[in-house]
Amino acid sequence: MGRTIEIRASGEKITFLNAPQNVKVDHLELRLYLPADGGGPPMHMHPLQTEYFEVESGTLCVTCDGKEVILTEGQSFTVPPGASHRCFAKNGKEVITKAVFTPALNIEYTLTQIFEVSNRKGAKAPSPFDATFVLAQSPGEYYLTEVPLWVQKKVFPLIGKLGRLLKITTAKSLEEFYASKGPRRN
Repeated sequence: MGRTIEIRASGEKITFLNAPQNVKVDHLELRLYLPADGGGPPMHMHPLQTEYFEVESGTLCVTCDGKEVILTEGQSFTVPPGASHRCFAKNGKEVITKAVFTPALNIEYTLTQIFEVSNRKGAKAPSPFDATFVLAQSPGEYYLTEVPLWVQKKVFPLIGKLGRLLKITTAKSLEEFYASKGPRRN
């Protein structure tokens, strides 16, 4: 079993299934536990990645490019690169799903830091300073659908840097995150 992270305020959990301490992977596999209350990530997109879901228990709703896809145990769905989507538990019960990001890129960093800073804040989501800093670390990899792209590309990096300068941002940089994992092996 891999490393598990959790946003304590929401109950959302992730177990990394193939993220060894210092080995670069071509895809990232994880087990995602989404709380019964329908919480989960906001509408977003991965321009460079596919995201595959396979339901292990419960009922998962994936909203993808304006359409709702309902999945039950054993069913799967692939979100293509660039598709606006979110996922959440349906029917008032926790859902457990395997998720695979291909290619892996820096999604492990993004997820880990968003969870860590949310916990430091004691909230379901990070502060705007932490969120913008984390998202700006991997340009072109993860965008929020509800925020204009130009804001995310031009303004988010400035807000993140300001938060870092004022010592408001508590997230690790991409370099700090990978340095803490030890020397990389391919």
